[in-house]
Amino acid sequence: MKIDINKVYDRLELCKRSHAPSFTDFLDLAQLIEVRKSLKMPPGYIMVEFSCFRSDERRMIGFFTNDYLDYSEEQLFLMFPVELLEIKPRFKTEPTYGHRDVLGSLLGLGIERRMFGDIIINEDVGYVICNKSISHIVSAELLMVKRTAVNITTKIIDMQVKLLEPKSDTITLTLASLRIDSLVKGVCNCSRNEAISLIKAGQVKLNQIEVVKNHQSLHEGDILSVRTKGKFKLSEIGKVTKKGRISIIVFKYI
Repeated sequence: MKIDINKVYDRLELCKRSHAPSFTDFLDLAQLIEVRKSLKMPPGYIMVEFSCFRSDERRMIGFFTNDYLDYSEEQLFLMFPVELLEIKPRFKTEPTYGHRDVLGSLLGLGIERRMFGDIIINEDVGYVICNKSISHIVSAELLMVKRTAVNITTKIIDMQVKLLEPKSDTITLTLASLRIDSLVKGVCNCSRNEAISLIKAGQVKLNQIEVVKNHQSLHEGDILSVRTKGKFKLSEIGKVTKKGRISIIVFKYI
């Protein structure tokens, strides 16, 4: 979803008018990249991105005056209007659920995606960071996830939580080049022509933006989504082999 940068400026203007902290909704990765690139911060104000887990893709932005310059990141994070909810099965014999199941259940309550951030599943426990204004709705109305009866409780964001990240398998590849079609070819185990066809068909997104050029270059941390094939993170770009290929490590989310 493309962001209206003016809405982010509105939150900055509110901070300036009220001389108090102001916060956006949760922004996805594509929106965050656009804000980082486009937003020009005026002197006397600071911008902070709230993160809960090890590598959040969706984050809330807070604007603060220079009065808060001496505050630590932890102190600033405590001012954000967010709450971490823990989702646990009521009975151990219940079926398990995944990320998509929790996401679907939250959207099924009529909650807009902008109101909550990343969802992490650890064993049979789910964690979701959300705007405080909807936490009571989730706690009261989210009774089932998939076919599993669940209990919702508020959890403190401690070091254990901060180390959580999405489940993934590690894939080691060597690429001819750091181009998007080369990576699609590698992770999908297909030919280069098939990779280009996927891109031309609009089935490939890089950092949540549809790819239109098959020669688009890649960087560490990039998130690749291929429809029906999965979601991948370019975790590490390694050395060039003797044959001139580039070794990389990719996480495939499961």
